[in-house]
Amino acid sequence: VNFFVDGNEVPNGLVNVPDIQGIQVLVSEGRVTFFYPFTGVQVRVTIRNSEAFGCFLTVQNFLPFDYRSDETIVGLLGTPNGNRFDDWVAPNGSSYSPPADPSESIFSRSYQYCVENWCLVDESESLFTYRGEETFDSISKC
Repeated sequence: VNFFVDGNEVPNGLVNVPDIQGIQVLVSEGRVTFFYPFTGVQVRVTIRNSEAFGCFLTVQNFLPFDYRSDETIVGLLGTPNGNRFDDWVAPNGSSYSPPADPSESIFSRSYQYCVENWCLVDESESLFTYRGEETFDSISKC
């Protein structure tokens, strides 16, 4: 993975990113990890090659158990409470049972869960902005 800031490649190793105060970035072979010391949140992006899937990205989000402990956090990535069995939820907070077979968690059943519960069809619900000729309709594939 090559990581760039303002068009300049960041070398492997731990770096502090200028203009993004308080964020540490660890660049290593095939992986970039963003660490936010103030909150303890980490985001890790890994690129790999696979005979079955070709080239693919894995994005992992790590929240400390006490992250915003006064709030209820629910979303596509589950709930940060240490219980992996309540991580499949609808936007209204109702819970679904995850697949018993872990291999089902990465294929069609998982895809259907995401599309049926988290895919936006109403542009007013989107938080994204779009570049140039891009629009909500040209990006959304629900």
